[in-house]
Amino acid sequence: MRKHLISLFLILGFLPCFAQQEATREMLGGENLNVVDSTLEQKLDYHFCEALKFMSRYAYDTARVEFEKCIAINPEVAAVHFNLGVLDFVENKANLAIPHFEKAYQ
Repeated sequence: MRKHLISLFLILGFLPCFAQQEATREMLGGENLNVVDSTLEQKLDYHFCEALKFMSRYAYDTARVEFEKCIAINPEVAAVHFNLGVLDFVENKANLAIPHFEKAYQ
């Protein structure tokens, strides 16, 4: 049961990876991104997708490091907070998961 639940979270987590680039572009200023913003966008995309890759391999500590790098780039990305909440949830840390889920919902 727990593996099925984790698989569902991973599937839901990968969906934002495909849409992340456009969402990040909008959050960083739309179509008029300069080179610096474009580099930040690429770094965020890279770390986000790496984190999801590590989650799918059950390397939760490494995934958390990658998600934290995303937060350092842009602390407002809902998909990052959602997945940090998932990590906390699967590690039986519901009290730490709730603030991430709340931030993702905002």
